[in-house]
Amino acid sequence: MKMSEVEIGKVYVARVSGLLVPVRLDEEINRPHRQGRWFNAINLRSGRTIHISAAKCRKEVSPKKLKEYLALLAEDR
Repeated sequence: MKMSEVEIGKVYVARVSGLLVPVRLDEEINRPHRQGRWFNAINLRSGRTIHISAAKCRKEVSPKKLKEYLALLAEDR
C-alpha cells in the first residue's frame, strides 16, 4: 500500500515470518537511516509486538473478516 493510505489503529494483512497474518498498527516510529514510514504493530496471530514498514501492509482487513479469523484461531488453540 502507499504510505499515505496506511492509518494507525487499523488492521492490515502483512507478511510476517513468511506467513500472511493480520497486524494492528499501534504507533508510528522514527527509524533513522530507513526510508518510508515505520510502525510498532501487534501480530494478531501470535500477540507479539513487531516493527513493520508501510510497504509491508497489503490490504485493510474488515472488522467482519477479522472477527472470523480470530474465531478460527481460538478453535485451533
